[in-house]
Amino acid sequence: MNPKVVTPEQAEAMQEKAVEFMDRIGSDDPNDIAGMSPEEYTEHKHLKLSENPGAETLAQYVSAAVEHAGRARRGRPRDPPDAA
Repeated sequence: MNPKVVTPEQAEAMQEKAVEFMDRIGSDDPNDIAGMSPEEYTEHKHLKLSENPGAETLAQYVSAAVEHAGRARRGRPRDPPDAA
C-alpha cells in the first residue's frame, strides 16, 4: 500500500491538530508529537512529503493500473494458435 502523500503545509496542520487534540483530552503526549519536526511527524504517521502530491498520487494510480493490467493479462488463457 502506498503512503498518503501530503504537502509540508498539510503535514504541519495535521501535526498542530494532533497536538491540540492531545491537549484537549489531557494526554501527556507519549510520542512527543509537539516536539517533532514536520518531517519526523510525517515519518511517524507513515505519510510521504511532497511539494506536488497530486502528481505523485496520479503516478501511483497509473503505476497500480499498469500492474493490475499486467496481472490480468497473465491470468487469461492464451488464444489458440492459428490453423494455417
